[in-house]
Amino acid sequence: MTRRLPFTREPWNFLMRAGCIGVYAAGFSGAAGLLPRPFAAPAVGIALFVLGAHTIELAVLRRHLGLYQGPAAKSVALALLFGSLHWFPLLELQRTREPPA
Repeated sequence: MTRRLPFTREPWNFLMRAGCIGVYAAGFSGAAGLLPRPFAAPAVGIALFVLGAHTIELAVLRRHLGLYQGPAAKSVALALLFGSLHWFPLLELQRTREPPA
């Protein structure tokens, strides 16, 4: 019997979310001067790139965020942090709930 990770149906989703948090933590550390100089600028640049990509995803796919059962502000924050790792499971859940046409 395999043990499921909390708040997710797929272990890869949990690992990718942890990776996103790691990217943001590295970017924040680089911006705060906690990383050595050769690593700070790339860490900040990668974090800003990921945040920009997630912002574009949020703008394009905002209608799917209404599928989230919690507050809308929390769904927006999760979409900015995790991008498709947040909205794609919501879309899959909607597809499984809808009867085939």
